[in-house]
Amino acid sequence: MTLQRSAEIYTNLPINNTVNLGFYHELKQYHLAYAYFKLGEYKRANVYFRKYEKLATDSMNLNDTYLRIADCFFMNQEYSLSEKYYDKAIAYSLFDGDYAIYKRSVALGLVGKNNTKVKLLKQLTNDFLTSIYYDNALYDLARYYKKTSKNDLAITYYDKLLLETNDEQFTADAHLSKGMIYFNSSKVDQAIVSFLFVVNNFQQTIYFKEALSGLQAAYVSLAKVDEYLAIVNGLPEISISRAEQDSLTYNTAFMKFSEGDYLVAQRTFNQYLEKFENGIFKIDAVYYNAISCVKVGDTTNAVLMYTELIGVSNAEYKQSALSFLARKYYAEDDYANSNIYYQNLEKVAANNSLKREAIIRLMYGNESLNTELAYNYAKQVINLDKTDDWLMSKAKIIIARHEFSAR
Repeated sequence: MTLQRSAEIYTNLPINNTVNLGFYHELKQYHLAYAYFKLGEYKRANVYFRKYEKLATDSMNLNDTYLRIADCFFMNQEYSLSEKYYDKAIAYSLFDGDYAIYKRSVALGLVGKNNTKVKLLKQLTNDFLTSIYYDNALYDLARYYKKTSKNDLAITYYDKLLLETNDEQFTADAHLSKGMIYFNSSKVDQAIVSFLFVVNNFQQTIYFKEALSGLQAAYVSLAKVDEYLAIVNGLPEISISRAEQDSLTYNTAFMKFSEGDYLVAQRTFNQYLEKFENGIFKIDAVYYNAISCVKVGDTTNAVLMYTELIGVSNAEYKQSALSFLARKYYAEDDYANSNIYYQNLEKVAANNSLKREAIIRLMYGNESLNTELAYNYAKQVINLDKTDDWLMSKAKIIIARHEFSAR
């Protein structure tokens, strides 16, 4: 017999005058309620359960009715009414007390009454150690403490859950959640252990990709992207294209650069340039590596990096390279080299300050090497705005000396 047919029969069942009408009417409401409950028609079921509640003489059925009324309200998202009926079932306490406590905690959480929710979950974990809802209670407590940033308590309950549960979903989620807590607390090595556990043991679950993402973030934060790639390349059915590896390695280096960790940035940019000779971000990597080298005092490699940028099309990178090299050689009184870079810088300088610097230093740098050029630059210095007396005097001396020797 179908549930629909059952409901129809109970609805149309005639009253037999030879039986106790009150008892008959009472049972009719209860069974009719259950028929609609099984059909998923929770509003109609609740009408008959609440009628039965007023008529009930059987205590076991009444306990069950409190639970089913609560369930109906819950399924219709009337959580405040739902938790009140679960509370009635808890108070009646003939059976399924653990179910009522757990479901009431869920309903309370949905209406934002988290303090009472937590008390109920702790009651369940203390008084119902063999309940089928024991694992759920530990899990919900762990999630609550994680959400409220009480990380030590969250870890405690996740660890309790891992000791008790055989459920694959709980186990995977607990390890993943612990990994996220550790990572957000800067305990990156512990985070890696947790993420790796999920990656290695739960590849067919919904938690795998999130754990893999967490693992990537953890290794990237340590600038150990090669270790991450080695792990991923060893996983079946998972592959990262060369372009993805290129981007990941560069972004790892750039992240460290942005954080001001120039020593690690330099090392990671070097790894990128070694591994991807024609990488997508090669020019950018050379540029930021050059800056990193300067920041850590590695002038030798900075010169190599900036020299490589001289011929690039990126005007900003080219200008930065020429500025660095010109100033370096000028500071070392190596005017032969500084003149070369300042002459190029003068042509590409995007602002007046750099162009002014190039003209002035080309005047000085050519004074003993090429008097004709020194004379030409001195005449340009005379026309510059805001020149001090000493600089103006120097330019006039160079001009006068050149004109005297030309007679």
